[in-house]
Parts: sequence; C-alpha cells; structure tokens
Amino acid sequence: MGTENGYIENMQIYLRHANQNVNSGRPAFLYGTSQANQRIESWWSILRKHNSQFWINLFETIKDDGYFSGTFLDKSLIQYCFLNIIQDEIDQVQCEWNSHRIRKSRNSMSPNGRPCIIYDLPYLFETTNFLVETNNIDVENCEEECLLIRDL
Repeated sequence: MGTENGYIENMQIYLRHANQNVNSGRPAFLYGTSQANQRIESWWSILRKHNSQFWINLFETIKDDGYFSGTFLDKSLIQYCFLNIIQDEIDQVQCEWNSHRIRKSRNSMSPNGRPCIIYDLPYLFETTNFLVETNNIDVENCEEECLLIRDL
C-alpha cells in the first residue's frame, strides 16, 4: 500500500465524520488486494501504456545518467519542467477513459455503459448516487494536507 492511501483514508474518515449521512453505516475506506479490484488495475494499466511508462523511463534515464540526485532542487526543477505536460497527458487519458464504453458482463453486477454517464446519471443504471455534499471548510481542511499542482 502506498503512503498516499493512508492520506486518502484519513480524509475519507474525516469527511464521513464531519458529514453524517445515510451511508454512514458503511466503511469510509476499504482495504483489499489488487486482484480484488480489476477495474482500477485496468485503469492503471491503461494509464501506464498511454503515457506514464514513457515518463518513468525518462526519469530513470536522467537518474542513471547522473543528472538527478533527488535533492530538493532536483525535484523542484523536474516538477517545474514537466508537471504541466504530464498533467495534460493524464487529463487526456482521463477523458478517454471516462468516455469509453464498459461492456456488459455476464457475471457482473456492475453497470455497463460510459463511466461519465454512469457517474452523472446513476438512476439510469438502477444504482444509487453516493455523492455527499460537504462544506467548503471541510474541503479546505483536506486541501491543507495536500500538495496541489497550483501550489508549486
């Protein structure tokens, strides 16, 4: 488990506690094996194939050739030079993913269709909208714990 999972877990628990709702009987965060979540693993595979493997290889080469030592300055320069480019590529992959069609599966209880439509119109797929409104102060509290692109 990556360290970012711990941050997300804490934020979800905080937001669940701050905003009691009809779903509050359900856990705010679940741990599980990667094999138990084929859809997210599929997403990571697609992201890696589309662009992230290129960046991983490039940064490994820069490190192996002795141009990156991991200092604060090195990390800041990499972020300054590449962060916006990488974010644009990730946004493009996200758009493609959210627009692709999920095929119907014989043994699945998951809805089929386009993720963006399933998300925006869950009632069309006989599922529940699990979005919960939260107040800006709670969101700001969580944002204070994050290093956001706009802060760089």
